[in-house]
Amino acid sequence: MSSKKPYMRVLSFTPDLLQLRRDATWTSWVMLYIGAAIGVYFSFWVESYYFKASVVLLGFCCGYTVFDSFDEVLLEKKHNKIRIYHDTLFSYLLGGNLDYMAASMNEVESVTLEEDKSRYSGTGYIIRLNLQNGYPLPLTKYGIHCNQEEVKKLALSIEKWLGLNE
Repeated sequence: MSSKKPYMRVLSFTPDLLQLRRDATWTSWVMLYIGAAIGVYFSFWVESYYFKASVVLLGFCCGYTVFDSFDEVLLEKKHNKIRIYHDTLFSYLLGGNLDYMAASMNEVESVTLEEDKSRYSGTGYIIRLNLQNGYPLPLTKYGIHCNQEEVKKLALSIEKWLGLNE
């Protein structure tokens, strides 16, 4: 059994709707906390309240730079649409979807699984929906480090749900 977080959680798997979601990992929350804590720690040596707030904000921003995105994928047969949302922590807290991609389900040609090799953190995986015009729609913004077999199963179930492997 893998201790890593799954690639994406399946929220809804019905004949008309496939909804997938990926939340930020606990390590992202820890890094955000550490960045803010370092900012608070260094703010004790600053006398001006303006600079104290600036140092805390700088520490928070350093933690924010390594924070994962919140990804959500909606495949709707009823409306014949694919919607992919990539939210940052900022947009998630504000309740808006700032990064949004959409396509028609008729345009999907294939589903592929790609490796995203990183020099320091190993291999991650990205599932892409390849459109007829050659444009790939990635389900997540970055390669996710998780069990490859689990990602393959998800890619095959998406392909089966779309009816591409018939």
